[in-house]
Amino acid sequence: MYGFFGISGYLITGSALRSAPGSFLRHRFLRIFPGFWAALAVTAFAIAPLAFLLRADSTDCRLGCFFSSENGPVEYVWRNAALWIFQPSISGTPANTYLPDVWNGSLWTLSFEFGAYLIVLGLALVGLLRRRRAILALTGALWLTLIWATVLPVSNTTINFFSQPVLAPAMMLLPIFFAGATLRLYRDRIPDSAALAAASLGAAVVVMMMPIGASAPGLSLTSGGIAGPLLVYPVLWLGAHLRETRIGRRNDYSYGVYVYAFPVTQFLAILGLTSIGWPVFVAATMGLTGLLAVASWKLIERPAMGARSQRLFSRASTPARRASPVPGRRGPAPTRSSP
Repeated sequence: MYGFFGISGYLITGSALRSAPGSFLRHRFLRIFPGFWAALAVTAFAIAPLAFLLRADSTDCRLGCFFSSENGPVEYVWRNAALWIFQPSISGTPANTYLPDVWNGSLWTLSFEFGAYLIVLGLALVGLLRRRRAILALTGALWLTLIWATVLPVSNTTINFFSQPVLAPAMMLLPIFFAGATLRLYRDRIPDSAALAAASLGAAVVVMMMPIGASAPGLSLTSGGIAGPLLVYPVLWLGAHLRETRIGRRNDYSYGVYVYAFPVTQFLAILGLTSIGWPVFVAATMGLTGLLAVASWKLIERPAMGARSQRLFSRASTPARRASPVPGRRGPAPTRSSP
């Protein structure tokens, strides 16, 4: 998750710098929402009904109870359609799993991801996105606030303030996102250095091992969150130096993997594959998730992204410039299209 937000901050900032505001917003909408809506529908009307039928207590009413439930599949899609997950379960499923009553525990980050897009758009509209010192100061302020909130003594006032459903996750994720944005803006000054990547990774590991963090009920800020921004440079550096460049050049299955891995894992656990052993369970999870990710890309995501290249969506676009994924390094831009 940390690496994802850092890469996203880097790529999204580059997109905002070379796109008109309206074009940028349409592109981001088409990258996130169609695949997300499809994942909700597949979970609600395919995966969850099968899981319901496999439950021992579902034999009396079968699917009639499933679809007529107050928290049924239609409500699951409708209530969660705006990215914020108001209904995590569907008609009492999933049950008898490691995390019951939650079909897709990965989706909660997407609302914060899209929120970060809107912040970048706002910064571009007021002219601050091109002022890299301002973005550096913003990133530093966000990171220092996270450190302060994590290490300060826990009190009732602290819990009431930071346990809000939006504030604590945003405080953890936004410094990572804007660390990626800062690297994008300063890429001409930051060296392409294996030593720097190793040092940053080592610092992140050390910070993660520090016994700090607020563990009071409703307050989940830990040293891992503080370490997040330190992981951005190593991840970008590694991506720039991987020898295999064909993966993701024409097809990007990463978003599909992200939105389907969790419900597939829950479903296979309900099937009882965990009792067979973890190698079989992992292989089955990866295989089924991969199939759904390929279908999502080819049937939903790529057609939706193709729509943005039509005249209606590209009228305000400007030609994209090729850029290095690591500051100061010459070479092609990353081919991955970040959600």
